[in-house]
Amino acid sequence: EPGLDAGGVAREFFSVIAQQLFNPDCGLFLYSSVNQMCMQINPNSGIANENHLRYFHMAGRILGKA
Repeated sequence: EPGLDAGGVAREFFSVIAQQLFNPDCGLFLYSSVNQMCMQINPNSGIANENHLRYFHMAGRILGKA
Protein backbone atom coordinates (compact mmCIF):
# COMPACT_ATOMS: atom_id res chain seq x y z
CA GLU A 1 0.00 0.00 0.00
CA PRO A 2 1.50 3.33 -0.97
CA GLY A 3 1.89 5.87 1.81
CA LEU A 4 -0.19 9.03 1.58
CA ASP A 5 1.60 12.34 2.01
CA ALA A 6 -0.99 13.81 4.41
CA GLY A 7 1.53 14.16 7.20
CA GLY A 8 4.03 11.60 6.04
CA VAL A 9 4.50 7.89 6.01
CA ALA A 10 5.92 8.07 9.56
CA ARG A 11 2.56 9.37 10.79
CA GLU A 12 0.78 6.37 9.30
CA PHE A 13 3.40 4.03 10.77
CA PHE A 14 2.94 5.44 14.29
CA SER A 15 -0.84 5.33 13.90
CA VAL A 16 -0.81 1.64 12.96
CA ILE A 17 1.64 0.78 15.75
CA ALA A 18 -0.45 2.66 18.34
CA GLN A 19 -3.65 0.92 17.24
CA GLN A 20 -2.04 -2.48 17.69
CA LEU A 21 -0.25 -1.56 20.91
CA PHE A 22 -3.38 -0.27 22.64
CA ASN A 23 -5.61 -3.06 21.36
CA PRO A 24 -7.16 -4.70 24.47
CA ASP A 25 -6.88 -8.11 22.77
CA CYS A 26 -3.09 -7.73 23.00
CA GLY A 27 -3.35 -7.84 26.81
CA LEU A 28 -1.15 -4.86 27.68
CA PHE A 29 -3.86 -2.23 28.15
CA LEU A 30 -7.54 -2.19 29.15
CA TYR A 31 -10.29 0.35 28.73
CA SER A 32 -10.76 2.46 31.82
CA SER A 33 -13.77 1.58 33.96
CA VAL A 34 -14.64 5.28 34.15
CA ASN A 35 -14.41 6.19 30.47
CA GLN A 36 -14.19 3.98 27.38
CA MET A 37 -12.01 6.61 25.67
CA CYS A 38 -9.20 6.16 28.21
CA MET A 39 -6.79 3.26 28.48
CA GLN A 40 -5.02 1.91 31.55
CA ILE A 41 -2.29 -0.63 32.08
CA ASN A 42 -3.62 -4.15 32.47
CA PRO A 43 -2.51 -5.42 35.91
CA ASN A 44 -2.70 -8.97 34.52
CA SER A 45 -0.57 -8.26 31.47
CA GLY A 46 2.02 -10.80 32.67
CA ILE A 47 -0.56 -13.56 32.36
CA ALA A 48 -1.58 -12.48 28.86
CA ASN A 49 1.99 -12.16 27.61
CA GLU A 50 5.17 -13.34 29.30
CA ASN A 51 7.24 -10.64 27.54
CA HIS A 52 4.97 -7.83 28.71
CA LEU A 53 7.77 -5.77 30.27
CA ARG A 54 9.67 -5.72 26.98
CA TYR A 55 6.51 -4.59 25.19
CA PHE A 56 5.95 -1.79 27.71
CA HIS A 57 9.57 -0.72 27.19
CA MET A 58 9.02 -0.70 23.43
CA ALA A 59 5.74 1.20 23.89
CA GLY A 60 7.56 3.95 25.78
CA ARG A 61 10.14 4.28 23.05
CA ILE A 62 7.52 4.35 20.27
CA LEU A 63 5.43 6.98 22.08
CA GLY A 64 8.56 9.02 22.74
CA LYS A 65 9.41 9.01 19.04
CA ALA A 66 5.87 9.90 17.98
